[in-house]
Amino acid sequence: MKKLVVVVLILLGAAGVSLFAVRIVAARRARVAVARPAAVQRPVVEVALPTRRDVVERVVFTGTVRPRNEVDVSARVPGRLERVLVDVGSVVRKGELLAVVEHRELELAAGQARAHIDVAAAAIEQTKVVRDAASRHRVRVRSLREQSMVNAAELEQAETGLAQAEAAVRAAEAQLRVARAATGLATEALAGSRIEAPIAGVITRRHVGLGARVAPGQPLFQVQDASVLEVEGAVPAEELVRLSLDQPAIVTVSDLPGRSFPGHVATRGTSLDAVTRRATVKVVVDPAGGALLSNMFARVSVEVGRVIGALVVPATALVRDDEGPALFVFQGGKAVRVRPVLGVRDGDHVPVLSGLDERAKVLVSGQIGLADGAAVDLAPVRPE
Repeated sequence: MKKLVVVVLILLGAAGVSLFAVRIVAARRARVAVARPAAVQRPVVEVALPTRRDVVERVVFTGTVRPRNEVDVSARVPGRLERVLVDVGSVVRKGELLAVVEHRELELAAGQARAHIDVAAAAIEQTKVVRDAASRHRVRVRSLREQSMVNAAELEQAETGLAQAEAAVRAAEAQLRVARAATGLATEALAGSRIEAPIAGVITRRHVGLGARVAPGQPLFQVQDASVLEVEGAVPAEELVRLSLDQPAIVTVSDLPGRSFPGHVATRGTSLDAVTRRATVKVVVDPAGGALLSNMFARVSVEVGRVIGALVVPATALVRDDEGPALFVFQGGKAVRVRPVLGVRDGDHVPVLSGLDERAKVLVSGQIGLADGAAVDLAPVRPE
């Protein structure tokens, strides 16, 4: 029995020693793990070799379909609308009457101004009669003075009377000019009560209704000339130089899948925007009998050339920075930035005109945000 107890005590002691040793080893391993920094994980990228194919070079940009002419029609005089003759969708001619502002007071003011013209004209006639009489009187007095039948004071008085009569005529003529100007203003104000279409087109907005009070400058209607539509977009400098006026273009809109609309380049910018570094381009497109509508989101494609057997890389490989477009190639475990001469994108591919080895491993995934010379790992080759 005593031997059995001794054996048990010996086994328990050995187990304790073993447990203590395990704990010491674990603690040492933990200290080593803390002291040793974790390995930095490098970005994983995918690569592809350039290929050769025939490409159509296109300049592609997006924009919104807008009418070439769009005008907000505003009130010119204050008052209430006593007539509204059009509504949204109305087709109008240039100069057609759209609405009328109450104008009774304006009519009275115009009539009063015309009456002032008559008064001023009558005043001119009256002063001319007085002037003519003063002129004849001076002639008689001068003749008598030459005969020494009147003194010098009488002659001076006659000449003064004539000068005063001539001044009265000039004043009356000035009053006539003032009356005519006032009449012109009153007539213009009266004409301002007639709100007319400045261009031919379609009423697309009506902001007021019959009886509404309007103020000068307040928009009342919007008129669009949708006989010609435009799509305006922006392109970088390297694409702008490939465009020329009247170049054919194809316009598509997401609202009308499967359809395309012919157009042509109407204007191209002559300078780049200071912020976006892009230039404005406008393409004119036919509305196709009303199928193409204003404010549709559009995609414009302009063919600028064709290259047979061009060296191409996937469009996903392209990156942009402050210096322009670039590619990354895999060299010695690093991503090296290169700037070959690129053509215009053709769908999912970008032609390379020069500056890239045909055997180069071009990064097509994972290259966004990489610094030049960054260490990278290749992704495992996907099974075919």
